[in-house]
Amino acid sequence: MTTRTQQTIIGMIIEERGRQDKKWGQQNHPHLKWFAILMEEVGEIANALLTARTSGPIITELIHVAAMCVAWLEYFDRTEGLK
Repeated sequence: MTTRTQQTIIGMIIEERGRQDKKWGQQNHPHLKWFAILMEEVGEIANALLTARTSGPIITELIHVAAMCVAWLEYFDRTEGLK
């Protein structure tokens, strides 16, 4: 069962995916580059944890990581199909 909170979070991730696609277009990277992008985004979460005075920047970075993971999964689907 999907909760209202889950629906809200998933909606935020979908919105971020739209922003990413608008900014960079379809991304097709080797897996090592996808991993490097993911680690860079995780680093932004760490920075937000150290510097943010509110939860807003942390939430934003978590959404970026989740959306980036969705983009990577979309790449898998385009190249190998999701199994």
